[in-house]
Amino acid sequence: MIIDGLVPSDKLNVIGYTLAKLDRGRFKIRAKEFKEMIAFAYPHAGCVRYTDIKSFPHELVAAMVRR
Repeated sequence: MIIDGLVPSDKLNVIGYTLAKLDRGRFKIRAKEFKEMIAFAYPHAGCVRYTDIKSFPHELVAAMVRR
């Protein structure tokens, strides 16, 4: 299972954008980029299930990767 915080998809989520800006990590991504990264890292995965988690002001995405 892989979980990562996302840059908010709603541009009106000013608090979420501010929190993402304060994130000290170098790689701030959106859901589409996260899914592309998982597909690249696990090209032979038998099943990948994604769950989007929105709990204002945060947005997360979880990937369950199975062989």
